[in-house]
Amino acid sequence: MSEFAERAAEAGLTLCYHHHMGTVVQSERDIDAFMAHTGPAVRLLLDAGHARWGGADPAALARAYRERIGHVHCKDVREAIMRQSNAGVWSFLDSILGVGGELGVYTVPGDGVIDYAAVFRELKGYSGRGGAGSRAGPEEGAGFALRAQRNRASRRGVERGRAGLNGRRT
Repeated sequence: MSEFAERAAEAGLTLCYHHHMGTVVQSERDIDAFMAHTGPAVRLLLDAGHARWGGADPAALARAYRERIGHVHCKDVREAIMRQSNAGVWSFLDSILGVGGELGVYTVPGDGVIDYAAVFRELKGYSGRGGAGSRAGPEEGAGFALRAQRNRASRRGVERGRAGLNGRRT
């Protein structure tokens, strides 16, 4: 991985490794081992949602690997769904998409259990790339009530994000 990242850098590209649930690098221990066994040319795509679902504290990962973070994904995690999934009640796919009337594990930033104010504090001065949002599931386009619920969650997420950036807790 390190050699490939170095060759990519020679071509003007940056390799950012995206840790992810359902892969060989999903837990905090996995991320730590991966980072310890790769060189500085390998950057980390810090995915706060996958980190939290994998049992890690995204803020602690941001603090530990700040200099090697090349990209950030900001999505939040519904705690009840995460617990069901981690207990083996739901499959990985069901956890992402949801079952029956349940929504999946991911939601918009500020609507779940991740303390984004803490994550952003650890990333102060970060100049890489990032994205925010929630996973689209089969519920997309399923009707006004669900879109309204998602919009309310998005507004709460924006309000909480602004408060966190201003040092306030909501």
